[in-house]
Parts: sequence; structure tokens; C-alpha cells
Amino acid sequence: MRCEIFALWRGLVLSWEYGIKRVVCETNSKDAFLTVQSGNQLVAHDDVDLIEKIRDLCNRDWQVHFNLVLREANAVVDFMAKRGAIEDEEYVEWIHPWSDLQALVLRDSSELGL
Repeated sequence: MRCEIFALWRGLVLSWEYGIKRVVCETNSKDAFLTVQSGNQLVAHDDVDLIEKIRDLCNRDWQVHFNLVLREANAVVDFMAKRGAIEDEEYVEWIHPWSDLQALVLRDSSELGL
């Protein structure tokens, strides 16, 4: 679950740094979603630091919403996870989607009403 929580935290950090004031974080990890949403679920000791960082970020002056989605409903993340599995890089940040991903970004964002 740490990878999912790290991804949520990193996405929030990047969004804040880029000045985005309305953020929707989607995950297909029910455990990560419930942990971030409720705050009452027991968290593995290694994850407490990230949960606290996420909560601190959420308390800033912006709108943050978390959604639990099926993997099939989030084509962008599914595509990126598959692409990441074949890459040799340990860590990569994509600021702009490459052409293969742009249509999926538009589809996913239109389903959110953005």
C-alpha cells in the first residue's frame, strides 16, 4: 500500500507546486483510499509519515477530493503503470502527456466533468 499512498502524496505535492487549486486524486487501492479518507484505519508504521504529509497538504487553501475508481475506469493510470513496468528508469515525472496518452487524459477528464 505504500506505493499507492506515495503516489497520492507526490501528486498532491506536484499539484501544489504548479499552483493547481482544485485537485481530484483517484486510486484503485481501496486500502489507500480508506486510510486517506477516514484517518481512523490502522496504518502500517512505515506509512504514518506519508499519511500525515497528505493530511497536512489537504489542510492548505485549496480543494482536494479523493475518489476510489476501478482500474478499468482510469485508463491514464493503467497506461502509465504498464509503461512504467517496461521502463528502466527508477523515477520519472511527466509534466506533459506524450501523444499516446493525450486521448486517454481527455477521456478520463471528460468523465470527471473537467
